[in-house]
Amino acid sequence: MDLLEMTNNKIHNLKALPIPPPPSPSLSLSESHQYYTHLKQLEASNLIPFPLFTSIKLHNTSFFLSFLSFHSRTVHISELMKRVTRAGNTVLHLAAIFENLHILEPIAEHFPHLITEKNIKGDTVLHVAARSHDAELIRIVLKCYDRHFASNNNEWVMSEEEEGSGEIAAVLPWRIKNKHGNTALHEAVMACNVEGVEVLFEADESVAHCMNMEGKSALYLSVERGNYKIISTLIQAPLGDRETMHQGTSPLHAAIFARGFGERTKYSASQPLVKGWLTNEDTVSLGRSVPGRRTNTDKEILEEPKSKIISTHAAMGDVEDVRIIANANPASALEWNEKGYLPIHVACRKGHVSVVKLLVQQPWFDPMESLNPKGQNILHIAAKRGKDRVVKYVLREKKLEVGSLLNQKDKNGNTPLHLASKYLFPKVLLLLAQQKSLDVNLLNNDGMTARDIVMLIRKSPPTIRELLSYAILNSIGAPLSHKGRKLRRSQHKTPQVKWIKDRVSTILLVAILVATVTFAAGFTMPGGFHDSDNKDIKKLGTATLLNRRMFQLFTICDVVAMYSSTMGSFILLWAQLGDFHLAFSATYVALYLVGLALVTMSVAFMAALHLVVGGLSWLAYIVTIVGIIFLVMFLVLYIVLTFPLGTRCFLLRHISNFIFRIIIPFSGSYSKFKVKALKEDKDKDAWRKEILSHPDAAGLYNKSFPHFKELDKVYGKDRAISEIAEDPVESVEAMEKQF
Repeated sequence: MDLLEMTNNKIHNLKALPIPPPPSPSLSLSESHQYYTHLKQLEASNLIPFPLFTSIKLHNTSFFLSFLSFHSRTVHISELMKRVTRAGNTVLHLAAIFENLHILEPIAEHFPHLITEKNIKGDTVLHVAARSHDAELIRIVLKCYDRHFASNNNEWVMSEEEEGSGEIAAVLPWRIKNKHGNTALHEAVMACNVEGVEVLFEADESVAHCMNMEGKSALYLSVERGNYKIISTLIQAPLGDRETMHQGTSPLHAAIFARGFGERTKYSASQPLVKGWLTNEDTVSLGRSVPGRRTNTDKEILEEPKSKIISTHAAMGDVEDVRIIANANPASALEWNEKGYLPIHVACRKGHVSVVKLLVQQPWFDPMESLNPKGQNILHIAAKRGKDRVVKYVLREKKLEVGSLLNQKDKNGNTPLHLASKYLFPKVLLLLAQQKSLDVNLLNNDGMTARDIVMLIRKSPPTIRELLSYAILNSIGAPLSHKGRKLRRSQHKTPQVKWIKDRVSTILLVAILVATVTFAAGFTMPGGFHDSDNKDIKKLGTATLLNRRMFQLFTICDVVAMYSSTMGSFILLWAQLGDFHLAFSATYVALYLVGLALVTMSVAFMAALHLVVGGLSWLAYIVTIVGIIFLVMFLVLYIVLTFPLGTRCFLLRHISNFIFRIIIPFSGSYSKFKVKALKEDKDKDAWRKEILSHPDAAGLYNKSFPHFKELDKVYGKDRAISEIAEDPVESVEAMEKQF
C-alpha cells in the first residue's frame, strides 16, 4: 500500500468515527485532566494547530495522520477541517501552497466543500494551485470536484457555511473570483503556468473571457504578457461567450499597447489575435483605455471613449494590422471616432505615411469626401500638424486631385496654406509653394490671406520660423489683403529697445576686437622687414616677403578686415542717436561689415601661416586646405545670412529654395513643443470656456497680444478672444504665464 492510499484510508476511517462523547465519570483524575487539557489546547482558538501546519509544510504525512488520530478522541476530524490559519487558509489551501499532493488529494476527496472555501484574499484552493507550476495540483482538485458532483446527481452539496453565505452562484470552482476579481485562470496566466492554463481551459473554455476588477480577461492578460503558448490556447475560446462590454480591455487592446510601446516580442505573440479574433463588434468601440503606462502622443487617441480600433492602430502606425482590419471590415475605415476623425485623419495627424498610403490606395477612398467636422481634408490635417512627409506624399500621389485638395477651404475658409502659415511650419509651406496649382490669393472667412496670418503673428524681433514662413509666402507672390494691412498698421508694438542695445553691444565688441587684431598684424608682418644691413636703400623697412603671392593675399585681406570692422564700429555710433528705426538699420549694416571682416581675417591668418611654414611643403598644403574648407563654410553661412530671401525673381527664387532647405532644420519646426501638445490635447470648447470665464480675460489678452485691441474693435471681446484662443500656440504660452 502506497502512502497516498494509506493516507486516504486513514482519513476515511477517522471521518467514519463518531463524534467523541464527553468523558466518562469513571475516568481517573489523571485521565480526566489529560482529556480536558487536550480539549482546551484545541479549542483555544479557531486556528489550525501549529503541529498540523508544520506537518503539511514539511510533507510529514505520518505525523499529520498521527496528530489527527491522537486528537480524534476529543475532536472529530470534520471539526479540525473547519479550522483556518490567520490568513484564512484551510488545510486544503495549505496543502496546495506547499504542493503536498499526499495530503491535498485525500482532504479534497473527503471534504470537497473545502474546494470552494476562500481565504481572506478571496482565494480558493484553485487560485493557490494555479499560481504554482505544478498542474497536477489543479488536476487533483478538479478530479475531486467532478467525483463529488457526479456522486450527488450532478448537484453541488454545499457546506453549512456556503448555504448561509448565499453564494450559490459560485459553485463552479474555476469561475469563483477572489477580491481582485481574478479567477483561477487569471492567476495561472499571471504566473505563466502554461500547463495549468491548459487544464483550466479544458474545464471551461468560456472562462477565458471573464473579467476581473480591472476589466481584464485572462486572454487579455496573456497578450499583455506576450506568452505565445498561452495565447494560442486561450484564443480558441468561443467568441460568443465574450462579455459584451470589454470596457476598453479586449485582447486586441493589449496587442495594440504592446505594439505601441515597441514591445516586439509581445506584439509578435499576439499577432493571431488580429487575424483570428477580429469581428465586426471589435471595430465598433475601444471603450476606455487600459490602465497603465502610455506615451503622451498615444494618450489622446486611446482615451477617446468611442474611438475605433482601426483608428488606434493607425495612430500607432501599425500598417499590417490596419490592412487586416480594413480587409476584414472595410466599413470600419470609414467610421468617425468621437472627435470626428477618420482613421486616415488620425494617421495624418501622427505622420504615419505608410498607413496613409495604404488607406489612400483603397478603392473606396475619396479624398474630397473624407472630411472631419471642420470640413478639413487630409492635406489640411497634415499641414496643420506640420507633418511634411505626409504632405509630400499627398502632393506626389497621382490618384489624388492635388489641385482640389490644395485650394479646398474648411468651415473657417482656411486652405492648407492658411493652416501651415497659422502654425508656422516652413517646411510644409515650402512644399505647398512648389505646386503650380496653388492659389495664393484665397481669403479665409475673416478676409485674410496666408501671408496676412504670418504678418499678424510676427513678433519683434521675429523668430526664425516667422522669418522663413513670411519669406516663403512672399517668394510665391502671396498678397497682403486690405484688411490685413489695416490690422498690421493698428498694431502699435512697443520697440524692443533692450534687444537693439544688446545686439549693438555684441556687434561693437566683435568689431573692436577684429580691428585691434588686424591693426596689430599690419606692423608684425610675417617674415619681418629689411633692416639697415641691407645694401639696397629702397628696400629698407619693407617686408622681406613682399613679392610672395600669399603675402600679398595676407595684406589685402588684413586691410579689408581692418577697414570693415572699423566702418562697422563707426556705423554703430548711429544707434546711439536714440532713433529706433535708424538703430535697427545700423545694426544690420554693421552686421554685414563685421561678417566680412571675420571672413577676410580668417583668410589673412591662413596666408600668413602658409608663409611661415613654407619651408615644409606638406604642412603648408595642410594649412591651405584646412583654410579653404573653412573659408567655403564661412562663405556659405555668410550668403545664407545675407541673401535676399523671399525675392520673386525666378533665378533668385530657386536659390532661395535651396537656402530654405538648409535653414529649416535649424528653425525648430519639428520639435515636440510642450505647449503645442498641451493645446492639442485640450478640448477647444473647454479651453475657450476657461478663458472666457476668467474675470480679466480681456486684460490678460491685451497684455499678451498687441493686436487684441484691434480685434476687439472689429469682432467684440468674446469673438476676439475666441479668434486668438482658437489655435495659435502663442496664446497658450502667453496665457500660461498670466494664469
